Amino acid sequence: MAYLLHLKVEKRIKVKTRGKEFRLEEGNYIYVGSANSIHRIFRHFKKKKRNFWHIDFLLGKAEPIYAEYVEMDEHEVARILAKRLKPIPGFGCSDCDCPSHLFHEA
Repeated sequence: MAYLLHLKVEKRIKVKTRGKEFRLEEGNYIYVGSANSIHRIFRHFKKKKRNFWHIDFLLGKAEPIYAEYVEMDEHEVARILAKRLKPIPGFGCSDCDCPSHLFHEA
């Protein structure tokens, strides 16, 4: 199972994670994650948390809108979205061979 986290970025931003920097345009984004724990999804909507994953660093500058479950593997979903939306290369996929787990709905 996977989840899609829909986000809003209000203005052009830089997101610095451990070892990487991403530049994002304003607009709507979709992040793909593993739905192995409902607590992980709830965590995305908390204001105070320790930054661990790439998405945590982004959520300090972006607004989570809503999340939804998808009955597919997260990597399969990411590969499908990469063909339809603009992937942010290397975001959220340091432990797999997906092009990205974050997509701009440009």
